[in-house]
Amino acid sequence: MFTTKGFDGPATFKGDLLRKTLKTKGYIPIKVLHPVPPKTPRGATYEQQKKLYEEYKEALKKHQALLKKYAVSTYPTMVFTTSGGEVVYRLRSPNTSAVFRTLCNLESIIKNYEAAKAEEDKKKAVAAKAKSQSK
Repeated sequence: MFTTKGFDGPATFKGDLLRKTLKTKGYIPIKVLHPVPPKTPRGATYEQQKKLYEEYKEALKKHQALLKKYAVSTYPTMVFTTSGGEVVYRLRSPNTSAVFRTLCNLESIIKNYEAAKAEEDKKKAVAAKAKSQSK
């Protein structure tokens, strides 16, 4: 779930029931927030301040890369991925009913994804075989 700190809508995984249900099914709910700017401790040296700023810049870069990787253009966005990070399903700005409908159908969504992925892999293998035979 890509969201903002203040968002308290559906699927923010605040409720133990939703988190437990997902974990029971073998899913791992993760909430991705925008990096928080560092608070410089009183009396910090220039080098310490610079280090905090550099760490924050790096965190921003990583966050931007995640947003790009998962095509997140609006908050909140729910992204269901495989353990390898491939997108299975995406919900942008979901309302409560959309979240629960998706969660109820998640197993069939995953089966459809796996079938489509297997078909895609099969086509790639046929194309690769044809290419190697044409040489």
